[in-house]
Amino acid sequence: MMHLLSLPLTMLALMSVGCVVMRTEGDQIQADLDHLRSDFSSLQKSEADSKKRLKQLENEVFQKLKRDAQSTGESERLHEELQSLRGQLEETQHQLQQIQQTNEKGAVNAAAPKETSASKLDIPGNREEHYKFAKQLFDRQDFSDAIDAFEQFSTRYKDTKALMDHVHFFIGEANYHLAKRAVGESEQKSYYKKAILAYQQLLSQFPSSPKVDETLYKVGLSLEAMGLKEDAIVFYQEIMEKHHKSDKAPLAKKRLNILTERQKRPKR
Repeated sequence: MMHLLSLPLTMLALMSVGCVVMRTEGDQIQADLDHLRSDFSSLQKSEADSKKRLKQLENEVFQKLKRDAQSTGESERLHEELQSLRGQLEETQHQLQQIQQTNEKGAVNAAAPKETSASKLDIPGNREEHYKFAKQLFDRQDFSDAIDAFEQFSTRYKDTKALMDHVHFFIGEANYHLAKRAVGESEQKSYYKKAILAYQQLLSQFPSSPKVDETLYKVGLSLEAMGLKEDAIVFYQEIMEKHHKSDKAPLAKKRLNILTERQKRPKR
């Protein structure tokens, strides 16, 4: 069994984010929330029932986060993570209430999940052309469509490593830009989490990619934006230690100076 001390600092930092960036946890939570929406639209549950189910879900997730925090030694971040999760649940509750209002007006079909934009995209069947098409969407700042196109690429050509590091990078970049555009802290953090997941795929699967230094920097910025400044420092330090000749090194040094200076300031 590999000892934790043998893992790179950045991998340990990604592990420490825990429930923030863990795909299985995110998928499970999203599945539960999707199930709520489905139940709500099909059975037209009352607002009281929705609140009760959300509270039940929150309690279940609280227990899971608590177990994970205890097992990984990250209990100091539990409170912050729960606050973020509660924000997402509150946003979902608001969406469910909007669906209820729509249903009361007789527009039941409006509550059904929308078809993803990727299904409407005329994506080329050729691998190189598919990638080019997705990159053009990204360059036009059609970030949602670009994410759909790149994710389809990663599914269609999952057995081929060529271009896949760039695919993960641009999925992360698109979510990063959407986070910048997001309105509200909950929506913003949701996009940052998705960005970190994509960046993490690149760092773990393609450690020799030319995109590693920029990816490390963007993970640091994303963690900073989410309030996880200590984790961000790890990624900036990784750039300074292993990619000191990169054009991202001066930027990483600047962020390190700012964050470490803040840590030195006495608390009021």
